[in-house]
Amino acid sequence: MDDKDYSKKSDEDLQAERDKVAADLRSTPKNDPRHKELETRYNQIESEQRTRAPKLNDQQRQSFRPGEEPELRYLPPGSRLQKHADSDAVAQDKPMSPYWSSSESTTMKDGRHAAGANEVSGRYGGDPEKFQQHQRMNSAVSYDWNTKANQRVEVELKNGQYAYVGRANNMPYHKDNPNVTMMGGDYQTVAPGLKQEDYKIVDKGPVVAGNVEEQKKQNEAAAAERLNGSPRTPPSGGGGGSARRPPAGYTSPSPEPSTPEKGRSR
Repeated sequence: MDDKDYSKKSDEDLQAERDKVAADLRSTPKNDPRHKELETRYNQIESEQRTRAPKLNDQQRQSFRPGEEPELRYLPPGSRLQKHADSDAVAQDKPMSPYWSSSESTTMKDGRHAAGANEVSGRYGGDPEKFQQHQRMNSAVSYDWNTKANQRVEVELKNGQYAYVGRANNMPYHKDNPNVTMMGGDYQTVAPGLKQEDYKIVDKGPVVAGNVEEQKKQNEAAAAERLNGSPRTPPSGGGGGSARRPPAGYTSPSPEPSTPEKGRSR
């Protein structure tokens, strides 16, 4: 099938065919002549999708792990995405940034399992505070970009969107703490063309208790512990919260060295 044929397919049909070709690639040995044919088909489909998809800007690209090209995917209407956002912004129905986590898990081209928000939340028995702590650390939502991120929201797409899926880069905790990093490593979904009219909010989690200062101390302690290999007691004062280790059952890829980049607003 040539590019002209692919250009006539719908976004949804293109993605379905690409997923099928990717599955065939994973099950076909590389020394099988058919593997090269499948790879060519996969690249043709991806090339057509890239002509339709909005591109990542520099800031969005830097939010992904360096050396790991994010995978472009089409998300049809009805797809659901989640994030932790500022509860005040949620209450005021302000537009959301393009940085999300897919609600459902995804299989990447090479077979890697990209855990969705529902799966990750399930590891903590649905505990909203433990899930928030996990997302803050593993999606690297630094306080330079979002001071609260204290309420989970889930949206459903009204209009289909092209998005990029890949692992979140590890980022500085805060400009005043350059040696303390939010480790990143979870799979994020960045939809650069997403607008407020493209989705509807279908679920809101409870607002996680604690003011901004308390949250900052909790997360700084968790970040410092993983960086230094020992607990760190945050300074007294402010919100009065106690230092916390990463939540029980905490699972995440190990941090990888990268150049810290000023990142994204959640």
